Amino acid sequence: MPYMGRTDPTPKPAGQPPRGKPNPRPEPKKPIFADWAMI
Repeated sequence: MPYMGRTDPTPKPAGQPPRGKPNPRPEPKKPIFADWAMI
């Protein structure tokens, strides 16, 4: 299995949630990194 974010053909910008589970609306009361960190 390829390393996530390493050999990924589409490099994701820092601070953005991983593709496949995009956040429809970032909550102001919760940081963005906490959104994908809970996965």
